[in-house]
Amino acid sequence: MFLFQNSGYKYQKLINLCLTGTCIFALIGVLVSSKIFFLLYFIQFMASWLCFIFTVIYHRKRVAFVFKSEWRHIIFSLIAVIVLFLTYYFSTM
Repeated sequence: MFLFQNSGYKYQKLINLCLTGTCIFALIGVLVSSKIFFLLYFIQFMASWLCFIFTVIYHRKRVAFVFKSEWRHIIFSLIAVIVLFLTYYFSTM
């Protein structure tokens, strides 16, 4: 999780196992069929969001501290991504 770079957090191994496992299963799904791949990729997508939401809720004090101390960097990154996306979008119309 990007909020906990270079530091450990509770349930880190379990979350990494879940994310790695769903990724590997989605890659195996490519070899089976397109429909299986789409299903496994959807499961991977949902599992990653659930892991993210669980981690944010469980470590809400730590997340709040990161947002309070790094809000300028987060806003700058968000604006940069939005500007680059809009530039790409309007240049490919």
